[in-house]
Amino acid sequence: MAPQTVAPSSFPIFRLPIFVQEVPFVNRSSNISATAVWSLLAGVSLLSAPAAPCWAQTASQLPAASPSTTPLAAAPSTLIQQIAERIKPTLVRIHVVEGVPSEGRESKQESFGSGVIISPDGYVVTNHHVAGKARWLSCTLASREEVSAKLIGTDPLSDIALIKLDLPKDGSPYPVAAWGASGELRVGDPVLAMGSPLAFSQSVTSGIVSNTELILPAATFGDSTMTLDGEDVGSIVRWIGHDAQILPGNSGGPLINLSGEIIGINEISVGLAGAIPGDLARAVVSQLKAAGRVTRAYTGLDLQPRFREGDTLGTGVLIGGVVAGSPAALAGVKPGDVLLTANGAALTARFREQVPLANLQLAQLPVGKPVALTLQRGGEKRSVSLTARPRDPAEAPSVEVKGWGFTASDITPTMAREARYASVDGAMVTTLLAGSPSAEAQPPLEEGDVILAVEGKKVASVKALEAITEAIAPVDGGTPTLVEVRRDGQRLLTVISVKKQASDDTSVTVPKAWLPVKVQVVTSNLAKALGLPEETKGVRVTQVFSGTAAGDASALKVGDILTRIDDIPIEASQPEDADVFSSLIRQYKIGTTAKLSVLRNAKPQTISVVLARGPKQERELARYTDDDFGMTIRSVSYEDRARRGAGPDENGALVVGVTRGSWAALAGLQGGDIIHRIAETPIADMEGAKAKLLALKKQKAETVPFFVGRGVHTRFVELKTDYGLDAPPPVAKTSRRLPTPTSKP
Repeated sequence: MAPQTVAPSSFPIFRLPIFVQEVPFVNRSSNISATAVWSLLAGVSLLSAPAAPCWAQTASQLPAASPSTTPLAAAPSTLIQQIAERIKPTLVRIHVVEGVPSEGRESKQESFGSGVIISPDGYVVTNHHVAGKARWLSCTLASREEVSAKLIGTDPLSDIALIKLDLPKDGSPYPVAAWGASGELRVGDPVLAMGSPLAFSQSVTSGIVSNTELILPAATFGDSTMTLDGEDVGSIVRWIGHDAQILPGNSGGPLINLSGEIIGINEISVGLAGAIPGDLARAVVSQLKAAGRVTRAYTGLDLQPRFREGDTLGTGVLIGGVVAGSPAALAGVKPGDVLLTANGAALTARFREQVPLANLQLAQLPVGKPVALTLQRGGEKRSVSLTARPRDPAEAPSVEVKGWGFTASDITPTMAREARYASVDGAMVTTLLAGSPSAEAQPPLEEGDVILAVEGKKVASVKALEAITEAIAPVDGGTPTLVEVRRDGQRLLTVISVKKQASDDTSVTVPKAWLPVKVQVVTSNLAKALGLPEETKGVRVTQVFSGTAAGDASALKVGDILTRIDDIPIEASQPEDADVFSSLIRQYKIGTTAKLSVLRNAKPQTISVVLARGPKQERELARYTDDDFGMTIRSVSYEDRARRGAGPDENGALVVGVTRGSWAALAGLQGGDIIHRIAETPIADMEGAKAKLLALKKQKAETVPFFVGRGVHTRFVELKTDYGLDAPPPVAKTSRRLPTPTSKP
């Protein structure tokens, strides 16, 4: 995907991305709505995790925050130092690896963000866009110690995630920061922004609260107020605007008041910095800790401020839309009604800044139980009963479907509603690999296509598609497969040659005789330059391979001119005759003694050589492709050793390919590396490497160290795996052809 440059004046504050051979600070996410790009950090990749509506609790409903245990001095000159000293030990720099669907495959992307420890047993709050799609997590403490972590739960609607650090070996508790009451903030209050800007170590900046009701203006951002994974974050979040400087990498770090308490979680920058209010973050964290997700009510109501002119009510919120078939529609609510109360609580929104609070109140309604709504319709008040449903995720995760050359996702009710699909059946193509069977079909698949059936079998989901693929796709060759696709209201048929990717390529040829030398053709110009008759034909020895039993060439020397093998002339005089000599040798039986007619320093002589079994050519060596790590390897060939000037004992597995965006690429493994050791196991050849990798997968190793040779140097390369998390969330991406949901409560 081509990078998009984000204007420096609108740099948002999300995590810091790590790109190889790319300029950082570019927006690479197709999962962010166009109107939201201004408020998002360049380089962020946003992948979906299961989402649910969020609701806020009032301060009286929140569990009591732990009181500060270290009193702060009143002297202004030392106050910031004391707060920094207290909070710094609770800050963590979060190192994240996530899966990104791209060009038909899942690529790995590395980034950094911030977080703050909120419990002695290691719970850390951060942003969803920092850690919500993590496949692997590691946190650096203020002490510089690195600690593994796992994702507990995430909520894209509020952009809050909860992770948990591994406990210290000695069982000692982590230092914690206490929650404060963000609802008590006032414009002008001093605040501190803390975190790891630009992936630096823990840092602090200071400023004041500029705005306690910050929303993204419609004139600049439109109706969508920052969309992550189909969730309209601004529909429930009113940011705390402040002028403490934050940079990429600060995301997820705390905003601290002068009592040393968390009153916000830094998230965006639009000139001013924006933090998610601490009361909202704390309520979300409470649910994530208890259930791994946030439960919210879905009503199907779209709220907006009351009209400026003719507003005689002075209270309530205008209902701008009612989703067909939703709980609100079934209750008889209509667009144009003014919602006055819900479940006995008053709602009001005369200004856009008040709408997020009304949305939160609706999201807080009990699920599955009837509640009373009071409406104003025309000049009449009326009451209706509404039973809210659980709120569904806006988007579904996207996975790589091997054998087809694409990534695909299930269809959520929200996606189906936005696209006007009759059902959620099917598997939606989200990214497509150029040159793959699906891209080369007639007609080819496109991103946004929904696969409905394969060979007449209904495809209800991505899992169903994978099961059908397993049943029909061979390893050796593609199977022409009839596929039914929905595209822009059409139901198309296409034929795709689907096949499983073979792990090994075991093509071999019949063993032939071989002489361990490299030669060049003696052209007429070369013969003349060497003082030989121009009509001389043959080959000149350019390299003699030593240290091998695969043929006897010890009597030959570089510079020898070979003109005959036994009584057969070597008819080589043009560059295109380069294979003549090796072809003659291969006609002999293995073990045969051949007499070579040699010109050495223009003097003829005869040298006898024993022709042994030739080593396998590079194209004949079996290869193993490991899709999990994203690399292809084979055994080291004789020619590999010759090119490197290595001895016969230099064995290992040669890396012949690394998939872009894979774990191997992320670790820095390169094509041409020779794997000498995996973990503590010496590797002699491809088979040994394959066996070790398969064994490590069964053990669910979280990291795998490789010791590799790279030219004359060696190095250790540590590959991460998907086993770093108990249940790594799959990647998610909505196709650009499907209207991106901007789901609200």
